[in-house]
Amino acid sequence: MMEAGINVKQLLKYIINPALDELSTAFQRDLNTRTARQILVVTAGVESGMGHYVRQLGNGPALNIYQMEKWVYEDDWKRVTDWIERKKLDIPDYGLLKAQYADAEWTIRDNFAATVAARLHYWLVPHALPEAGNVEKIWLY
Repeated sequence: MMEAGINVKQLLKYIINPALDELSTAFQRDLNTRTARQILVVTAGVESGMGHYVRQLGNGPALNIYQMEKWVYEDDWKRVTDWIERKKLDIPDYGLLKAQYADAEWTIRDNFAATVAARLHYWLVPHALPEAGNVEKIWLY
């Protein structure tokens, strides 16, 4: 039997909401939607037992509470930084963020960074997020 992971209410209050609020401000668009929060909670629940595991079992490559593989993280981060530079967004402390988030291993130690990475991953998916509350579509997304 798996031990309990992160309390969902605390995950939302102290990690997901602040991370998505910060992203929304930096990217000048609403990335903190009900659907985004639901997808992140479902992902953490399914992939890591709600944060019980921060590295994939059996020497697999996935990292953090969302179990992102390093190559996915690095590809997403390159696409996001290219987008930021093309749009010439004025993001506070961008150089510091760029240095900090360049290392996928960092997300094991920092659930805030992992949440930023996971939300940006879903933002990069070419399909729109499903409707909030549609459990089946969120599950399949």
